[in-house]
Amino acid sequence: MRLPQTPRSERRSGRSLRLFISMILTGFLAFLPGAWADDIGVNFEGGFFPTPLPSSDAAGVVTQKFWNNVSGGSASAVPLVGDGGGSIAVNYSGFTLSVGSSGSGTTTTTNTDGNGLLMVGYAIGESTSGAGTVGITVSNVPGQLISSGYAVIVYFDFNNGGAYAVDGFTLSAPKYGTKTLYGLDPANTDFSGTFKQVPSSSTSDLGASTPDGNYLVFAGLTDTNFTLTVTGGSNGGLGADYAFINGFQIVPLSALPAAPAPVITSPNTATGVVNTAFSYTITANNSPYGYGATGLPAGLTLHSASGVISGTPTVAGAFDVTLSATNSGGTGTLALTLTIGSGISTNVPATGTTNTLTGGSLLDINTGLVGGDNGTLLTTTNGGYTWGLINVGLTNDLLAVHGIGGYDFIGGTFGLIAMSPDSGQTWTDFHLNLTNSFDSFSFLTPFWGYAVGTGGIICFWNGSTWLSEVSGTTMDFYGVDVVDTHTACAVG
Repeated sequence: MRLPQTPRSERRSGRSLRLFISMILTGFLAFLPGAWADDIGVNFEGGFFPTPLPSSDAAGVVTQKFWNNVSGGSASAVPLVGDGGGSIAVNYSGFTLSVGSSGSGTTTTTNTDGNGLLMVGYAIGESTSGAGTVGITVSNVPGQLISSGYAVIVYFDFNNGGAYAVDGFTLSAPKYGTKTLYGLDPANTDFSGTFKQVPSSSTSDLGASTPDGNYLVFAGLTDTNFTLTVTGGSNGGLGADYAFINGFQIVPLSALPAAPAPVITSPNTATGVVNTAFSYTITANNSPYGYGATGLPAGLTLHSASGVISGTPTVAGAFDVTLSATNSGGTGTLALTLTIGSGISTNVPATGTTNTLTGGSLLDINTGLVGGDNGTLLTTTNGGYTWGLINVGLTNDLLAVHGIGGYDFIGGTFGLIAMSPDSGQTWTDFHLNLTNSFDSFSFLTPFWGYAVGTGGIICFWNGSTWLSEVSGTTMDFYGVDVVDTHTACAVG
């Protein structure tokens, strides 16, 4: 007869009494597979079958007394023992595991209670070529765990001396699928009794930037069988890609401790410009399900599910924004300094010349030309933040500059008109043999336009030659504008 299920807290306190009643009713001390046992743990302290630990030595994130102590190398445990609570261990005749690794070892911990005993021994996978692995296969998980859903807690704390080590932990099961998490064991850090979880978002080997900790959790399994593979990752100069594991637990989902609150990992500063599209993404570990932001400037909004702050800011200034990320364990916050610029530069860029600059032309929002005395020609490709000198090879003062369709034209004193078809790399001087100065250009296309200047000079460009035209005046022209192929205006 199967007794009704009760909450975990009640089962813990009442297990011994119910098991005692069961023994009286059955008349023997064997237990049915799956009877009332919640937690199953495996560690690699030694090769002996488990014996009860003193109550002060109960070990694990979910504490239990009965652990299956297995040696590294090629080993198996049949049957496995479950923790029935109190002083009771429950045997499962069909529940087995096998371990494949290159060996085992022990490390020194500063903690001597049950948690320290759990973390002192490890199975290790070492390879002289490529990454070492430890492979663990678990079969016939008890039906009680399957029906309620279970989690696998993996413990690791390798004795790595002066170098960090990163391992990848991959759990695969038919219904669960495959998931890999990476954890960093920091250099010169031995387990001291405090458990720290690697966040479930740590799915990449980031070397020394990988989140550190000494346990990680695969949650939500309902499979009868699963495999756990540990693969050596970044070794921090150890000389080999070791794989290592101190132990693991199989526990009901309801037994897991509350998840730690998120820790926001995105930058604490950001910049934007008024009337320019802006985007910033809040990132955090420990699987947040919602995000918040207070103090945003006008024009910006937060998508609370994705953590994306976006929009077009309409006000310049420095804003103190409070970011938040929330999960079942609580809320983590971060102070963000958000600076929105006006878009107007107050800096005076260096030009590299002291010559007087007299004329310029913008080809687009980023590219432009400026001409000046003694053949000075400057170019910018970043909206005027920086300027570079172009060697034209002339000493004339450059009074008119114009760019159109990939062609650059310059005009200046002593009848100078020159053209470059390749952004100033080469120039053609048309040698008009004039004493007039050219002060302005206007073009419909790179092959159709006008130049005007002193003494009433007007010249027409037909794409190959500059032709002088009669203006009817000797007054100086300072500007010209071509309307279409029939109309142009010159002013002076």
